[in-house]
Amino acid sequence: MLARTRAIALATLVALVSGCGGSDTSGPLTPARNLVGTWKTNISPTVFFDTEWCGSTLALAASQTWAVTWIITPGVDENTVNVEMRFAASNSRVIAGCPDTGVVPEVSPMFFTANVSSSALTLKKGSDVAGQFTFTTDILQGNFDYTWCAIYCQREYTTNRTMILLRQ
Repeated sequence: MLARTRAIALATLVALVSGCGGSDTSGPLTPARNLVGTWKTNISPTVFFDTEWCGSTLALAASQTWAVTWIITPGVDENTVNVEMRFAASNSRVIAGCPDTGVVPEVSPMFFTANVSSSALTLKKGSDVAGQFTFTTDILQGNFDYTWCAIYCQREYTTNRTMILLRQ
């Protein structure tokens, strides 16, 4: 009787492992939701600007409010999407300067790719990460954080996961 119970337990375990794909974690998780479509912010997040304009390190210089729209299209595979980010800036505010802020306003639209895994989205500009987001069926939420350098560097970012986009 004990041998039969063990055989049934072993057969059950083999069936479960086979049905669940075993322990192979070599590839990315498939996205839990299809993100293709248009997403918009209902509440415009504050975007902060740090620059090196006044010194040798990035320092907070200004802020703006952005009304953001993402247009997401399929990427090269099921774990990649293309993101066209459009935004309308308002409420520009100088926080610090010497005598100017050195902030170079972004031009809308901006174009990104994103790696998608399960319920997480990593926004990228080339190989640089420009944001980390989580998503459900109808909500994308996270922080935008993009730094670029030309003659000096500028960082644009949101805080406290205030970039919340809703599926349209």
